[in-house]
Amino acid sequence: MLILTICSFRKRRGGCRYSADGAVISRLGDGHKLVARRAKVLSWLQSDPKSRFQGLPLHRVTYNRGLRCGPDFGGEEEAGEYLPAVERYDGRLYRALGDEGKLALLCTRHHVLILSGLYGLVTPEESIQLYSCPVIPSAASATLWTNLPPTLTDLLVHYIREHSLTRVWDLTANRTYRRLVNWKQLAKAIGKGAQVLHCFSATAAGDNALPAFGDLLRDHLLREPEPAAIEPDVPRDLGQERVVFSSTPEPPHDWPREQYLAVRDLADEVDRNRRGVVRYLQLKGIPDPHSLGAWIEVAAPYGVPHEVVGWMRTVNELRNKLIYKGVPLGKAFGRFRSACERLRAQARSEGHQIEEFDTDWDSIAGPPT
Repeated sequence: MLILTICSFRKRRGGCRYSADGAVISRLGDGHKLVARRAKVLSWLQSDPKSRFQGLPLHRVTYNRGLRCGPDFGGEEEAGEYLPAVERYDGRLYRALGDEGKLALLCTRHHVLILSGLYGLVTPEESIQLYSCPVIPSAASATLWTNLPPTLTDLLVHYIREHSLTRVWDLTANRTYRRLVNWKQLAKAIGKGAQVLHCFSATAAGDNALPAFGDLLRDHLLREPEPAAIEPDVPRDLGQERVVFSSTPEPPHDWPREQYLAVRDLADEVDRNRRGVVRYLQLKGIPDPHSLGAWIEVAAPYGVPHEVVGWMRTVNELRNKLIYKGVPLGKAFGRFRSACERLRAQARSEGHQIEEFDTDWDSIAGPPT
């Protein structure tokens, strides 16, 4: 059986020299292809000006400043610092696992692979560097693994076939990572009798489900020699958690769903950018008539170009529709995002750094529809 889970944003620092022990490439006939793809993602992260996260170029993110093109990327640099993945990752899943769960992760008879934006696939014991490469749907941290052969799905299929596995359990929790894999292709490739199941929590969705998944792994899944008793699509209580192993990559209709979280996150960022408009008007020294709509309309006589007034008007009107009337942005999302980005560029050209405009829109799941 193969258990799939994900990396974590939070990571431990430090490490020692690289060790090839336990690396997934030693267990995969196409390991060299995985390494080559890792190198492409590393090159994008370190050199492409479009590789940004939360307003900052990825190569300037603290976790990435010591990244080296070492053996894990097919390179020869020796200055990198390495820790086993299970020790490097320090997010909610791994904290919930604790020392006992991490040991179980290393000693289980089941196969365990971790999805990573930079590394693609790693084993729990594999040596990895300190890094930050969030999976963003439209960025290379996702598309390099999904659009170019061999895709991440292709590599998983090869791994499953080489080890004659017939069961795959998805404990990724996060839809963005789950979408790195073509699950239909995976099930078809495994063949008749394959069982590909996706775990969901009755308590929380997305990253909020990861602590429960850590408990589930530690106390049940990693310990059971062959957990055949779990029936697909039938909710059951495991310890203190109620879960379901779904035959589709979606939870039951009345269970927590990530798109609701996406709507909330988008609304927060939309409102944040509206505050950016307020900040811009304040910096221009325009008197406040106690209504943002009116404030925008009196900006032109104070020397604000008409096109800039139009961008501010777009931000305010669409924000009000979403926040007050609950009207989804839908196709208007692109117009809203463009107006915000142009306002940020305008403010910078005038010497103003307005942090409310520094939204990394690609890191948000997308507009509600």
